[in-house]
Amino acid sequence: FVVEETTAGATSLTRLACRSEPGYSDGPTENASFGEAPVALASCQDGSCLVADVSNHRIRRISKDLKHVSTVAGTSAKGQRDGGAASATFSSPCAILELTCGAVVILEEGHPETLRILDKDQVTSVSLPLGRQNMKESPSLAQDK
Repeated sequence: FVVEETTAGATSLTRLACRSEPGYSDGPTENASFGEAPVALASCQDGSCLVADVSNHRIRRISKDLKHVSTVAGTSAKGQRDGGAASATFSSPCAILELTCGAVVILEEGHPETLRILDKDQVTSVSLPLGRQNMKESPSLAQDK
């Protein structure tokens, strides 16, 4: 992993010393491992980073000091079960964003018609309005006419 840090207007890149082989383990970054394709990072207000660990079906956190990795939500099971963060299931989380209120919005490859919201250690699902599910198949709004 490479994490971008911004301090007093200066930006630097830091490479985390995570294990190179794919897997799943929390702990100090030098011992932590992620799935084959952790695809999304989100910077948090507290200075930590959230990771959508797609192949482990979990949301992970890298501490502000970049020295510790922990699981925030999800289990190894693939699914769409709401509830407490430790028992909720995800289906290949692929995008993640922390809102200013502290809630986390998660998009999943396995359920593109649903947003998952993680707030105060609870995960809930919110269905997208009809017609928004197949955005990949929609013509690009940026195309030249």
